[in-house]
Amino acid sequence: MLSSQEIYRSLVGSWMLVKGRRDGMAAFDVSIGGFWRSFGAALVILPIYAATMVAQRHVLISDTQLGASDFPDNAFFIGNLIGFFVDWVAFPILMAFLARPLGIAERFVPFIVARNWSSVIAILPYSIPILLYAAGIINADLTTLLTLAAIFFVLYYRYTVTRISLDCSISLSIGLVVLDLVLSLVLGEVINRLIGLTA
Repeated sequence: MLSSQEIYRSLVGSWMLVKGRRDGMAAFDVSIGGFWRSFGAALVILPIYAATMVAQRHVLISDTQLGASDFPDNAFFIGNLIGFFVDWVAFPILMAFLARPLGIAERFVPFIVARNWSSVIAILPYSIPILLYAAGIINADLTTLLTLAAIFFVLYYRYTVTRISLDCSISLSIGLVVLDLVLSLVLGEVINRLIGLTA
């Protein structure tokens, strides 16, 4: 079970990785127990993700001029939650199969631990623009600009986490970040189609 001390320590380590500090890895518990507990970071993210979903619902209703009663709430919220948890485990499962062929099996556990905990920080740049837009604080153009900036920041952050935690080449780090991104996009599209959010 996650303790408040482990959560705090892991978030400090994640923030150190934002700044490219390799010693941030020392803050993580990279034991087998720490590996499994790192998936509990999803529970830390969930309140932020839930608030973002509510904001996205508000924006979608406004943009499509649907009435609140016409919006497919069940499909939207259930689909997003399923997508969140599937995405949370899909990449680690894929990497479990690829780690040995890629020659990174010895660093697999620290990599996944760092990736899981750094996701708590990575979600914030995505969430803030949509929350501000839904609250009427910023306009659509600024929201788009901030979202694009968030994408670039998170991709670079993912690259930094990958490069430091795996201690691998630039090309492999970039390749894994792209693989993670593509997998997330594909899974999101498949789940949206399955629940009828997209045609």
